[in-house]
Amino acid sequence: MPVAGALVVPTVANGAPSYRIVTGTFDGGTVVGDRYFVYETGFRGAFSIGIFDMKTARTARLDLPSDCVSQMNGDSPSYAFGSAIIVNCRRDQRGSTNALIEIPTGVRPALPRVYGYSVRGVGSQWVWDGGSGYANRITGLATTVPRTAAEERARIHRDLDDPDLGPITLCAPFDHQLARSREQQRGQRVLFQERRGVVVGTCGSGRERTFQDRGAQSDLSLAGDMAVWTGHYKALSPSDADVFSSPHCARSISSLDLRRGTLTTWRPPSIRGRRCGGPALHTRYGIIYMLHWTTVATDTDLAGTYRFRYRAIFIPRHS
Repeated sequence: MPVAGALVVPTVANGAPSYRIVTGTFDGGTVVGDRYFVYETGFRGAFSIGIFDMKTARTARLDLPSDCVSQMNGDSPSYAFGSAIIVNCRRDQRGSTNALIEIPTGVRPALPRVYGYSVRGVGSQWVWDGGSGYANRITGLATTVPRTAAEERARIHRDLDDPDLGPITLCAPFDHQLARSREQQRGQRVLFQERRGVVVGTCGSGRERTFQDRGAQSDLSLAGDMAVWTGHYKALSPSDADVFSSPHCARSISSLDLRRGTLTTWRPPSIRGRRCGGPALHTRYGIIYMLHWTTVATDTDLAGTYRFRYRAIFIPRHS
């Protein structure tokens, strides 16, 4: 049965969640592992990255290898794998390839070569080139696994931690739902997103709770036995002073504690008159809300196109 996304303010000081700004402006960022938010310290193509430790609330900078640059843009979950991120590095005169950088150590583990030089997925067992090419991280053997027409339609993702390279699936009766990562299932709970909203289901019984926030966007992770999403999106015009021509804006952040069964929804904090943002990412230690800080013109030939630059707000778990 649908559950309305009414605004409920947590019981904290001044009727709003405690928060802190943890970054300067940046082009892209993502959550890595179970405690780190990683972001570019400058414009896209940065030679160093910032690391915010959500457990200790400390920030550090990591210089990338001299031949590598970061290529994150917006919220970039496709650039994070386990405790590492993918960066773009020079290969030879023919061009560049991708490399893996461990967070927070900066160690650069070797990756086997896939048929294409681009890496779009890394697991404990396999490396994926974004198409049908895979390479085994244990044996170094490269192989192809053609996708069936049904898999293409369902956008099935392979489990790169599975030695047999099987598809990522959720428990029954939700095994027909699209699953992008193992983080969408935690114990007997599953998380997925449909047009009707964000859905949390219980394995076996098929029981569901649907949260119908308009345009709700989840990070599709149950880390820390918690589901997080932004919602109540509103179309805005360029005349709105805090949006810098943003076509839409999240007006709420929601957090569902699976252990307690409690749902908390609040308005994003306003920083210097700005509260427009999204998405929200999380670990068991808290939530990162990516606030739209400004925009810059894109490096394309399309007139009037732009991309966001962000600042990150950290909301600790106790909030």
